[in-house]
Amino acid sequence: MRLEYDFSKARKNPYARRLERQATIRLDEGRMGRAELKGSVRGRAGKERMTRALVSAILACLILMAPCLVAGENTVVSDLRCDPYVISLGMTQSEVRRKCGEPTNVQTWEEERVRRDFYKDIPVQSQEQLSQEPLLVKEHVIVEEAEYNFGPTRFMYYLRFENGKLRQITVGNYGY
Repeated sequence: MRLEYDFSKARKNPYARRLERQATIRLDEGRMGRAELKGSVRGRAGKERMTRALVSAILACLILMAPCLVAGENTVVSDLRCDPYVISLGMTQSEVRRKCGEPTNVQTWEEERVRRDFYKDIPVQSQEQLSQEPLLVKEHVIVEEAEYNFGPTRFMYYLRFENGKLRQITVGNYGY
């Protein structure tokens, strides 16, 4: 940037004439009184508005970040990346092990669950049978939870299989 500029060879803006227009504003005492009042209050109201906007923005950020802060270390996700593969819900144990390798730790147990069955597999003889209460059926579910540790720079993943199908992927803390 120069210290001084030479405007001796400058020319006037040819469009300046078009911009100049005459305006008339009629002022009476009533309007002047309201204008002065608005001017004195406007500074304080503007600061209050800015403060409210700042507080609202901070609260919105906290509300949006709350699930991440509350969830902390365990968050349920729908996909897992085992380079170069993507593991998603519904895959079988063998597919996951083929793509991600053997898990670091595995826990297996059996649960007994009660579910409703709406006569899907039973042939219905009459309309009366259709209106009956649904059957409650006990089923045994083999649950296996596999822990995948991908090292200290990546998160640990906990994969929950039910009867050989991937039902839940949970993200933990950084690995070791």
